Amino acid sequence: MVKNVVFVVALLLAPSLAVAHPAPFSYLDLRIGKDVIDGTLVVHIIDAAHDLEIASPERLLDRSVAAGNLDRLTALVMQRLTLRGDAPLTIQWGDVATIPDRQALELHFRIHTARPATLGIHAVMFPCDRLHQTFVNVYEDGRLRQQFVLSVDNPDRTTTRARRRERSRSSRHSCPPAFTTS
Repeated sequence: MVKNVVFVVALLLAPSLAVAHPAPFSYLDLRIGKDVIDGTLVVHIIDAAHDLEIASPERLLDRSVAAGNLDRLTALVMQRLTLRGDAPLTIQWGDVATIPDRQALELHFRIHTARPATLGIHAVMFPCDRLHQTFVNVYEDGRLRQQFVLSVDNPDRTTTRARRRERSRSSRHSCPPAFTTS
């Protein structure tokens, strides 16, 4: 009887254990320049394989298998990642790289646009995994400006452009007004 109960419990847990993994994270880096945004998105092979219906996630670490699934993977990502500047932004996908020591794939992309005043980011990369999080780094002119985490419960963030402190030549050399008495 106890063996039957253990067996039934194991069967009920098997589907959730098959999808779960120790690192339900994605990483999105956005590098904002004067007239281009370069990006990288790193996704775990277990998440990608699950959603692409690839039985053995490790197959995605084979460069030819990853490249052969690039169109399917980018189509999937396009449904789950939205970037919006002063107008909708068009992502041009580049290459995919395998990262065996992280059990991950790295997707490269570029957006040709003038530097937006604001950048809206929506990311729910793997919605069937409610624990999945996307860690986002936003760089401007090579400097890290913002970091945050997006998830199913918190999928949106709007970033604003770093404002340069530009002072006129006269304000740099002037002194504050002195106190006067009347």
